[in-house]
Amino acid sequence: MKIIKSIAIITLVVISVQCTSEKDKMERIELTAQIDSLSMSLSESQARIKVLLSENDDQVSLINNLKEDLLKAESKMKPKVVAPNEIRQLISDLHAGWEDLGKNKSKDALMSNFLEKYSINAVRFDQNKIPWAKQSNYKTFEEQLDVLMQGENVSLSFGRVEVLFSETNGELFSVAYTATARVFQGNKEIETKSIISVLSGRITDKARIGNYSWVSIDR
Repeated sequence: MKIIKSIAIITLVVISVQCTSEKDKMERIELTAQIDSLSMSLSESQARIKVLLSENDDQVSLINNLKEDLLKAESKMKPKVVAPNEIRQLISDLHAGWEDLGKNKSKDALMSNFLEKYSINAVRFDQNKIPWAKQSNYKTFEEQLDVLMQGENVSLSFGRVEVLFSETNGELFSVAYTATARVFQGNKEIETKSIISVLSGRITDKARIGNYSWVSIDR
C-alpha cells in the first residue's frame, strides 16, 4: 500500500514539473515574441528618424540656397538714386510753390524756380485713362496759373518723392522723379494723382528749370 502511495506522489511531482516546464516554455515564447516586436518597432523608428533627418537636411539646404539667391538678387539691384542737394532743394521748392498757389493764391514762389525762358509739357490721364496733353512756355504758363488760382478753395499737397534719375554736367542738370499729389476742396480730398516729372535746367545761384515735363495719372 505504501508503495502505491509513493508511486502516486512521484507521478504527481512529475506531472507538476512537466506543467511548470510547459508554462515556462510558453512564457519564453511569449517574451521572445515581445522582444522581436520591440526590435522591429525600434528598427522602424530608426528608419523614420533617418528619413526625417534627410528631409531636414534637404530643407536646410533649400533655405541656404534661397538665402544665396536673395543676396545675389539684392547685389544686382540698382542702388537708390541720390540727387545733389541743389536738385533736391529745387524739387522741394517747386512742390512748395504749387501748394502756395492754391493756399495763398500766389504764383511768386512757384515762378522763382524757373529760368527767364522755359517750356512746359503736361500729360494727364484721367480715371477713364483718357489722355489730355498741353504745351506752354514762358509766354502762356503764368496765364494758365491765373486761371487755376480762380478755383474755389482748391489746394494741392505732394507726398514722398522718389528720384529715378539724376545727372549734372557743369551748370546743366536733368532729374526724373515720381511723387504722389493730392487735390483738396477745402479740407476734403477730391483727387489723388501719381506724377512722373522730368526737370532740366541750369544751376547758378540755385537750380532753376528750363524745361518742366510731367505725366499725371488719376487714381
